[in-house]
This record gives sequence, structure tokens and C-alpha cells, in this order.
Amino acid sequence: MIDCADDSFFPKESEEVLDDYVKKTFNLKDEEYKDYENTQTWTGVMGYANDDFPYVGELSKFGRKNLWIAAGFTGHGMPRIFVTGKHVAQELLGLEPVKIPNQFLVTRERMCDKSFPYIEELAESDPKIKQLYPDIF
Repeated sequence: MIDCADDSFFPKESEEVLDDYVKKTFNLKDEEYKDYENTQTWTGVMGYANDDFPYVGELSKFGRKNLWIAAGFTGHGMPRIFVTGKHVAQELLGLEPVKIPNQFLVTRERMCDKSFPYIEELAESDPKIKQLYPDIF
């Protein structure tokens, strides 16, 4: 579901697909399949970034002192979260952070661009954004 931040929601269609997944995928006969029971299924909010790269870094330049972010992994959280988490933790501790791709860093160009689909919503919810960057509104 798009634009849903409620991670308790689990679409019925997904449940139906997953219940039959093993049987269909592995061509199991009914007697082979009878012992299979799907007892756990991962569900959760998927954070997508407008440019397909995560947002990582400190948000003080956006009026959010002492706030850091590592979000918007666009379905690639597992291979990226460890290095980005380490980067943020080292920044928080005032250490030289481990290098991450420049495309991951939070920048004004990425966050305050009219092409960012939620910039208007963010500005409505936080007037500081318009005060900090009046040139983009």
C-alpha cells in the first residue's frame, strides 16, 4: 500500500499469496504440503527516497539541532544499514565517521528541492523550513 505508515496493516491479498507460496513455488503435493504452516510473516513500512538513496546525517542545517537521520532505504536496508548506522553513531559521538557514499548524505539540494514530493507537506508541518529556505517556496 502506498502512503501508508501504519505497519500494523497487513493486506488480505498478501496473506492469501503467502499462504500458497510454498506449495506453488516448490510444486508440493497435498501430502507434502500438509505440514507447512505460515506462522510468521514480515510486514512493515518501506521507506522510499525520491532519488533511491537513503538520507543519512545530521539535520541541524534544517533547524533540527541534535537530530540525526538514517532513513529511506528504498528496499535496500539490510545491505546499507550497518555502515550508515555506524556513520551516524560516530557523528553523534563527535568522531570521524566511517565513509559512506556522498549520495547518501543529507544535503540541502536533496531535502529542499521542489522535486522532493513531500516538501510542501514538511513546510506546512514545520514553519522553520520556509524560514530557513525561503528561496524554494
